[in-house]
Amino acid sequence: MSHADTGTSPTRRRGGRFWLRLFLAAVATVVLAPVLLFGAALLGLQTESGQRFLADTIEQLASDPGRMEISIGALEGPLPHRLQLHELSIRDRREPGSHWIAPKCAGNRSSFSSGACR
Repeated sequence: MSHADTGTSPTRRRGGRFWLRLFLAAVATVVLAPVLLFGAALLGLQTESGQRFLADTIEQLASDPGRMEISIGALEGPLPHRLQLHELSIRDRREPGSHWIAPKCAGNRSSFSSGACR
């Protein structure tokens, strides 16, 4: 079978492969970029500074200025599996000295008595 029989030239076929490769590269980039960014963010949150950033963010988002203040002493453990909160405190700002909850340590396991916190 010759090129005249198929109506395509070798140059036209190579151009089609180029566009197919370009399309596949674009799809791979669109799919892999978010996965890689998520992985990098998760790895960053495993560091001490990343966990401090997470604790500060949780405090800011959950607190209500002038009414309720939440403070987290420290976060420990690998995210998201065995995260532990140390010195969690929820205070009512309208009544100084009042604490709603102030455990020394809390974990995300099914039981707080499972030895998750030391």
